[in-house]
Amino acid sequence: MTRYVFRREIELEYHDNKDLDPDTLGEAIEKAEEKAYEKLYEEVSRHFIDFSITADINLTKDQNKTKIRIEMVMNLEISPLTPKITEQDRIAREISYVFFDTVKNHILRVLGKTSH
Repeated sequence: MTRYVFRREIELEYHDNKDLDPDTLGEAIEKAEEKAYEKLYEEVSRHFIDFSITADINLTKDQNKTKIRIEMVMNLEISPLTPKITEQDRIAREISYVFFDTVKNHILRVLGKTSH
């Protein structure tokens, strides 16, 4: 099994609201995990041996910016019986893009709803 570590920082204009709380961030991670599994199935169907994701998220407010730092650890083992095994690094990277984009989009949607 291969362990991948991906990091991304999302920088937002500072929002003084209570909607960007741990529950909201947890929901964003949950949705991102679901999308990551969907991407995995899209890429390799059921031809994988192991797949897991854990994520740490850190929120800081700095001057007029809110910074969200995310570290995602993915364990991925694609079956050696499928030709997709040679593309495992690319697949892991694309899954990470889906994961981080989902987190960002969920957060932006929550913040967008609160500004109306």
